[in-house]
Amino acid sequence: MKTYDRRGFALAYIDANNPSDIGFDAERVGYPEALHGHRTALLAGIERLFGITLEMAAVPAGMRPVLLVFRSVARSYASIAGPMDGYLEAGLIHDRLEQVGIHDAFLSGIGWIAELNEESRVTHLDILTTLLGVLLGDNADKVISAEELQALGVNTVPPNPTDFGF
Repeated sequence: MKTYDRRGFALAYIDANNPSDIGFDAERVGYPEALHGHRTALLAGIERLFGITLEMAAVPAGMRPVLLVFRSVARSYASIAGPMDGYLEAGLIHDRLEQVGIHDAFLSGIGWIAELNEESRVTHLDILTTLLGVLLGDNADKVISAEELQALGVNTVPPNPTDFGF
């Protein structure tokens, strides 16, 4: 049974409010819109069950600076990327780097960037869950289930890209 705590809430916010690289599936007719609709509905359901809407007009004035920085950290999390992100096939690049004698150094650097990016994601998420705890107040430790979301009419299963054509 899937559950959503502050971490799940923060990740749902990021998914719904920031464009995600869905790779090759972005070319499937209607899939990006269906995925965005799913993510938006999921976030709305989570917000409803946690008793908060993460919009400026919906939070008390004293909490707006906290929400402002929450949104900023969420955007920053979503923008973490590496130099090879988005390549479906990089064989020619790797071949050429081998030919010029820098492939091992390149892979080492790319690996290091990936590790740093993962550390950055973890730290961003730690900050987001802390900020969300402040925004949620008494509901900070609440955990909701997929069943609770389904009872609201929220489908917790994302659309399957294979259900969409090119």
